Amino acid sequence: MLYGYSKKLLTDNGLEFRNNRLESFAKENGITTCHGSPKSPTERSNRTFKEDLRAILLTEATRQLKNWCKTMLATAYTMNITHHRVINK
Repeated sequence: MLYGYSKKLLTDNGLEFRNNRLESFAKENGITTCHGSPKSPTERSNRTFKEDLRAILLTEATRQLKNWCKTMLATAYTMNITHHRVINK
């Protein structure tokens, strides 16, 4: 939010990420797109992020769209400081 769009977008090979509209948007904004394999650790991480985000939004008293970005930042921060059993960090 503070620094503009991300420079790299990592997605699975879903059809929603492989289309001309997304590719032209990425090209216009200098974003590199990388398509990983389905069922990869990245996909699982994204799913966990969405589940955590949904849980935070459901527990908040105000579930307004204006809180979306702030809640995403809080979710990312929480994931980054949480101990991960698999990598033991």
